[in-house]
Amino acid sequence: MITQTSKKPDILLKKGQIIAGKWHHRNYQVVKELGHGAIGSVYLCVYANRQVA
Repeated sequence: MITQTSKKPDILLKKGQIIAGKWHHRNYQVVKELGHGAIGSVYLCVYANRQVA
């Protein structure tokens, strides 16, 4: 029997969308998705005129 591994629900962010960080509560502007896997997705964002992921 094959068991399905747990996967977090997909959350799709759009270019230009503003999101708040989980730990530092800073606001980030989404540029694009860099990749995704079983645990989640990584996005390229802008914060204080710097690129962050």
